Amino acid sequence: MLFPDIRFVTTGAENLYEHQAELIERAFGIRPHQHYGMCEGVANFSQDDKYRMFVDEDYAAVEFIDERRVVGTTLTNMAMPLLRWDTGDVAEVKTLPDGKREIVSLDGRTEDSVLLPDGTTVGKLDHVFKDTVHIAEAQIHQNSDLSITVYAVKTQEDVSADERKALQQFEASFTCAVPINFKYVAEIPRANSGKLRFVVSEARRGC
Repeated sequence: MLFPDIRFVTTGAENLYEHQAELIERAFGIRPHQHYGMCEGVANFSQDDKYRMFVDEDYAAVEFIDERRVVGTTLTNMAMPLLRWDTGDVAEVKTLPDGKREIVSLDGRTEDSVLLPDGTTVGKLDHVFKDTVHIAEAQIHQNSDLSITVYAVKTQEDVSADERKALQQFEASFTCAVPINFKYVAEIPRANSGKLRFVVSEARRGC
């Protein structure tokens, strides 16, 4: 069903993944634009009409520490300005000849990644659940022994086909074998912010 009166759709708060954008476009008949921001007001990125994302330079003073970590300073909050606030997010940025800074990729929180036994860190695993049509939502929980428990909410009793698809995607994304088990729950607890964390890790980093 299409909604002909809707001319613009935008998203915020959480990263917009390709499979989600495709679903929204099928529902509303128009591809959504992604917006990046946070209540602290230290950084703002917006997509233009060609779906390229740029830093909103007049909103905040944004830095990319170590070329990736998003750090910002508010320009509008006179009551409590935040100076060089580390958002915990990481992004890949490219500076264009005209001085504009284009966001090439927005990878979410630095902790939203999985540590493999060979030392490799793997992020951007949203594609794992792209074709799992009977899994409503999922969270990757990495245990201290580096094994993975996938907590998932299912929409029907038999989701074995979806499990196989997800495991195939995990295997294709990893450089070495990792034990993976699925555990089905009625709901997945949200973080204090109210958001669903895609990855929760107990793995020790940098060891």
